[in-house]
Amino acid sequence: MNANPPTRDATKHQFGAIADGRLQEVPTVRQLMRFVEPVRTDGLAQDIYDRFLADGTIYALPVVDDSGKPVALLDRKHHVEFFGKPYARELFGRRRILDLFAHKEYGRQEPIVVDDSCSVDDIAQIIIDAGMQHMVTGFLVNSQGRYCGVANGHDLLSIITQRKQDELYYLAHYDSLTGIPNRMLLGDRLAHACRDAQRKGGLVALLFVDIDRFKQINDSLGHSAGDAVLRKVVDRLKAAARITDTVARLGGDEFVVLMEDLADPADVDMVAQRLVASMREPIELLGHSLVATVSVGSAIYPSDDTEISPLLV
Repeated sequence: MNANPPTRDATKHQFGAIADGRLQEVPTVRQLMRFVEPVRTDGLAQDIYDRFLADGTIYALPVVDDSGKPVALLDRKHHVEFFGKPYARELFGRRRILDLFAHKEYGRQEPIVVDDSCSVDDIAQIIIDAGMQHMVTGFLVNSQGRYCGVANGHDLLSIITQRKQDELYYLAHYDSLTGIPNRMLLGDRLAHACRDAQRKGGLVALLFVDIDRFKQINDSLGHSAGDAVLRKVVDRLKAAARITDTVARLGGDEFVVLMEDLADPADVDMVAQRLVASMREPIELLGHSLVATVSVGSAIYPSDDTEISPLLV
């Protein structure tokens, strides 16, 4: 079965979330495929059988014509089972692969042929539309109509499963609007930082940041403008914080900067001042020039509290 790849939506298909909150390009078939030396249609079926027996890592062999275009996929399971029948190898082993294809008892399936630039999402949809029968046998990919490799359906399924797990982790631990850690992930990192500080005799600080009069921005310009302001504020908070700090969103217009491995409490005031100063430059939005000032408070472990949970209350 030949299938033309569907048109890709660049936002939907080319990028996917990964566990640290960034985005990565979705793998294409070219990144997943493995080149397997193809065989020609005039090759001998016995040679193919011997090749399967000699190399158990080959799950399927691509068959191409004289121009290098994909013709079929010789599935290992079907091929070996067929040759395991009484007299099958003696009768058909020395015949051409084309003769093997024509035999009514040989369970050959036409391979799915797709362009090697397709995304994993595209290929998954094509396989689903084909009835999932190719998840075991794999499929051919082509570049400008010529063979360039094969990919195993199980490998594809593993990639899709891992991506789904990454997406679920992202949704559970990162803020969907700003892409920074949410309260859950912040709590995990805070607990780890406090345990580490307890062992080393260090300090951990939390800077609580609220945007002043943020409700007025939402009420006067709308929620889409408010979302844009939040993203701008996050960019500035991340730039003002230390590279090792975690900037997280608690919800609404409330943010926290987690400072680990503190040796000097004076660093807390220094970073807090940088956070406030970073908001002095106006934010240009929808023809408006806005100044989003912030209020900053702090708490230090274990100076202010030896328990972890009250620090985030």
